[in-house]
Amino acid sequence: MYHSGVVIVNSNMILRQRIDYFKNLSQAHPVKWFLLAFVLFLFTALLMRIYSSCLITLYTPLGIIDLELAFNNAWAQKIIQVWQATSCKGLFGLTSNSVDAAVLNIVFDFPFVLSYTFLLIELVLLTASQKNISRFTIGLIYICLLAAILDAIENFFMLLFIYGAIETSYWFAIPSVLKFSMIGILILIIFIRIPVRIHNRS
Repeated sequence: MYHSGVVIVNSNMILRQRIDYFKNLSQAHPVKWFLLAFVLFLFTALLMRIYSSCLITLYTPLGIIDLELAFNNAWAQKIIQVWQATSCKGLFGLTSNSVDAAVLNIVFDFPFVLSYTFLLIELVLLTASQKNISRFTIGLIYICLLAAILDAIENFFMLLFIYGAIETSYWFAIPSVLKFSMIGILILIIFIRIPVRIHNRS
């Protein structure tokens, strides 16, 4: 028990040191780091966009998001059936129907998860105080990382569902809702912190 507590404390200290290091880099060259994060975000988002248009149907106006939030197993299966019946000729002949497009969309989502997590952490640090990082800011970074983990879990179970390895959509719908909730909270807090940060600098 004592050993476990020491490991947790040491892990937190290491994470805190790395956050401090990244924060110093970010604030030393804020424009460069923000642009890097934003360009990576745009690139991975456009990569996903290549096949996402094939996922928009009468039953799925939101594309892959409709599957992500499908708590009803019958409805999730219906989405897969609709995509199987929908022709989709993507680039390089990699897809024949929208199910193939959904699989590629999910695969491309993994680098997208890394890019938006990088961007969110960068925004959290840029809107933080110039002084030492507060526990609140560290908590926000933990939320960024947790949202990324939930997104990866969601993607993994969606792939299993598409290939018929599991039949319950809750495995990916619950992580999806939690992920979207966390990202929404993060974006809201970042927007609240921006004018505060500008005011403190003036």
